[in-house]
Amino acid sequence: MPTVFSEGGFRFFFYSKDIGERPHVHARNGDGEVKIWLDSFEAKRIRGAMKGEDVAGAVTIARRRRDEIVGKWEEMVRRGGLT
Repeated sequence: MPTVFSEGGFRFFFYSKDIGERPHVHARNGDGEVKIWLDSFEAKRIRGAMKGEDVAGAVTIARRRRDEIVGKWEEMVRRGGLT
């Protein structure tokens, strides 16, 4: 699960097993992990107890960097996963 980028105390990354799902990115900080869908910016807590304001912060970053994340997602899908 290589890092797409780090910002604001979060590490944004993909899981290659997720390529069959609609585009999304995972964000992790010291409190937990969320999954953020890039079409709706809906976030789902995956692990830990990330605070609501941290979830909102991760969503804000993902929204601002959406084009970059989608480009990396498409690159991963073209390769058939992560290398």
